[in-house]
Amino acid sequence: MKDFSRPWANGLRMLALKHLAEHGPQDSHQLANACQVSPDAMAPRMSELETLGLIQDSGERHSSASGKGRKLKVWEATP
Repeated sequence: MKDFSRPWANGLRMLALKHLAEHGPQDSHQLANACQVSPDAMAPRMSELETLGLIQDSGERHSSASGKGRKLKVWEATP
């Protein structure tokens, strides 16, 4: 089982979850921008929230800002 006990990570997870619940589906880069952190800090929080069953992949994909690389998953809060 993963250790999700880091206090700063928990705060960022809850901030991201709150933002998804209030503003609807978004990708990790949009969430990072809204939470004023780097996408590198946000991406692991999305995996953790998915593991906890609090968010899910909406099935949509967004292009990154650069338009290069893999498309980004669009996350949504679970019902």
